[in-house]
Amino acid sequence: SLPYIIPDKLRRKALITIVSAACISLCIELVQYLFRLGLFETDDIIMNTLGVAIGTLSYIVCTKLKPEVNHD
Repeated sequence: SLPYIIPDKLRRKALITIVSAACISLCIELVQYLFRLGLFETDDIIMNTLGVAIGTLSYIVCTKLKPEVNHD
């Protein structure tokens, strides 16, 4: 039912945001691995992506619940 509630344009933006966050997190983990600055941990990528997904969905819900301001 969520695809019917969220407009297509907003869904596309949310997906781009989530995928971008996953890519950035992956890049950070790869840099840590390549330069031996830390451990390459897949759970960091998963948790960071999940956090962005929850934040993005929370933003969408809050903007849908926010009453429209009428400036007459």
